[in-house]
Amino acid sequence: MAIIKLNDRELSTVLAALHYWQRTAILTPELPEYDIACENCDSDGPLDDNEIDALCERINCEEG
Repeated sequence: MAIIKLNDRELSTVLAALHYWQRTAILTPELPEYDIACENCDSDGPLDDNEIDALCERINCEEG
């Protein structure tokens, strides 16, 4: 797994995109985004709302 360093602008965009995804995504296997979201997921599928919240919190804590 690669570790990348984000500047403040990039970090804000990533967090906003995750929260937007969380609020608006009706994710079905027919959508191309489903494949992207599941690319490295094994059989678990994309992150659910609680997992997205936890990820955003981890990103905020690790970048701060």
